[in-house]
Amino acid sequence: MTSLMLASKFLNHEIVKFLIQNGANVNATNNGMTSLMYTAQTGKNKTLLLLMENQAEVNVKDTQGKTALMHAAETRHILRVKQLVQHGAQVDSVDLAGKSALMYASQSGIRQAVKYLVQQHADVNAKDENGKTALMQACASGYGSRIKLLINGGARINEKDINGRNALMHACIKGHYASFKILIDLRASVHESDNDENTALIHASEHGHHRIVENILKSKSKVDVNKQNLEGRTALMLASKYGHIKVVNILLKYNADIHLEDNKGCTALMFAAENGKKENVLKLLQKNADVNKQNVNSKDALMYASEKGNHCVVEVLIKYKALVDRKDVYGLSPLHYASKEGHHKVVKLLLKHTALKDLNSDSGETALMYACRKGHVNTVKLLTAKGADINSVDGKGRTALMYAVINDHRCIVEKLINDGADVNKVSLEKKTARSYAIENKHIAIETLLARVNATVFFTRDETDTCTLSTFTASKSKQTESYNEIKCHNPLEFSQRYSPVNVFFQKAAVVQFQ
Repeated sequence: MTSLMLASKFLNHEIVKFLIQNGANVNATNNGMTSLMYTAQTGKNKTLLLLMENQAEVNVKDTQGKTALMHAAETRHILRVKQLVQHGAQVDSVDLAGKSALMYASQSGIRQAVKYLVQQHADVNAKDENGKTALMQACASGYGSRIKLLINGGARINEKDINGRNALMHACIKGHYASFKILIDLRASVHESDNDENTALIHASEHGHHRIVENILKSKSKVDVNKQNLEGRTALMLASKYGHIKVVNILLKYNADIHLEDNKGCTALMFAAENGKKENVLKLLQKNADVNKQNVNSKDALMYASEKGNHCVVEVLIKYKALVDRKDVYGLSPLHYASKEGHHKVVKLLLKHTALKDLNSDSGETALMYACRKGHVNTVKLLTAKGADINSVDGKGRTALMYAVINDHRCIVEKLINDGADVNKVSLEKKTARSYAIENKHIAIETLLARVNATVFFTRDETDTCTLSTFTASKSKQTESYNEIKCHNPLEFSQRYSPVNVFFQKAAVVQFQ
């Protein structure tokens, strides 16, 4: 940055004047920025005039394609906007994003700048790289008075961007009620849909703007409250999904259909249950929403609430006769979902209402196995206290203990051992819990299992080779290595390598089959 740029940026007019008189280059650049641009952003009006009177180029662009006029419009300096235009600044020049000075003025809210640029015949319907016009920018920013100026200047009210959204939709998304009202009064269409078939009502509902939602529905335009977008979702579903209770109440008042399903078979109740707003769920149930309705994956509202840990919602759903032991297409029940995520309050509630604690998924896993896999200690304690079978096996012959070992959850391993878990149980992969500990290099857990004489179980492969994976370490535990010991004779193997010391602790017991 040159001295002239610094003086221009930090409002020192006299130094700027001195530097120019002494031959400073007024068009020197710093990352594309000139002294004129710095002045347009933060400098003094008289400094801007001084630079232009000394041949500063007004239409040169920075690395983002912005001119001094765009910088002035963006930073809310109407006098500088006028000065630049009067000295030849091109009003319809655009930056690399396709944005013009009028768009920046509309977005930043300078009413006088918008009015002036429109009077200077700036293109009010020009679009940026996203297809947005100055009118859309103004609506998204909530500057209502700029909207009338743009429309009076010829802006097309129902023009759409690349996503198919018009100015009204942008106002609805951002919740700018004043902008919305102006557009409605100027006959903006509430029936238009974007590329995803979302209407202004759907956008307003999704973002929780209840005043706009009610205004649309009570208008004489007869908007379809049950219009579905490309995903099959309605305004009610989206309001429920994001927990907008005021919007839900308004939509129900205008007869929104609670039984409609999206493309995946999900209802408003399922979205509400997942979101966790008890009041929302209650409202839908009081309107006779089907509590046991399932989507295409056979997942119901109780499963969604259980997975998210929404304890109060689970309680309400059970009160309305939700089925606690139903399975989805993967064989997962509400208890599986709650246990997998460690929501022990929900687990406790489900067990209180007689949820089957040893119910198996399609892969054979129980709720306890999921809790052990993810390391949810409190959930494990709760399930075992309620009598969950700690030695149950899944489709791979694995137990809860094995999952705790594989995922290195030492506290759970210790808990299961103390509760009587079978440490020598062999999976269909011909491995014991201790085998998994060695295989996954979980030294602390392997040591723990060694102390209770847990077996390391191995089989001979097709070449009659026996394999044992071991750890070796220095006594200071500063170095460690992982090796595989192979031999063809089990007797020789046990003679040579049993006992195998791990951190110089208790010897491994090796079995062959």
